[in-house]
Amino acid sequence: ELKRRSQVIGIFPNEESLIRLMGSVLIEQNSLSQSGKVIFKKESYEALLTSDVQEKLLVIAKEQATMLAA
Repeated sequence: ELKRRSQVIGIFPNEESLIRLMGSVLIEQNSLSQSGKVIFKKESYEALLTSDVQEKLLVIAKEQATMLAA
């Protein structure tokens, strides 16, 4: 879902806009999970928490900012 929504937008004007979008998607997913629907298996969620996803998102945001400035 994060990948799909970020592809719709394409280029983010700054890092904060990327973080806002990702935060809103995660809040939405959290609401769904609290309503009884399981989004991630426990193992998948734990793997996500220990992964380098945040660092990768920051790299992508910086690349997009560079492309936007060009």
